[in-house]
Amino acid sequence: MELNTDQDSLMLSPFLVSGNVGFKLPAVADWGERSDVTSVDVASASVQPSGSDDHAYLVIETEVSFDGEEEPVEVWACSCPQWHYREQADDPREAGECKHIRAESKVSRAQADEDQVQLGGSD
Repeated sequence: MELNTDQDSLMLSPFLVSGNVGFKLPAVADWGERSDVTSVDVASASVQPSGSDDHAYLVIETEVSFDGEEEPVEVWACSCPQWHYREQADDPREAGECKHIRAESKVSRAQADEDQVQLGGSD
């Protein structure tokens, strides 16, 4: 796969750890640098296909913990241009959703519902 440095490098930054190449979303990395954020943990990661071309996008669910708040805030991020240019925010609590996040969050909620039914058993 050839990286389109004009567009894709803005949304995913490659990095090398112990000989393995990974990618991060710069906006999410920036959230961890905020003085009011104590941690940013990745809860899940998936790939959502584009409906209009042959691209696919990284969608991550994060749990962001803030100073003075007991529970972390669930925040989603995506590597697609729509999220990068229109939905991302300096404050994770203000980040919006793109169609890839909406699709993945539906899958995530459905899986959680199914897991809950399996834990409770059937009547």
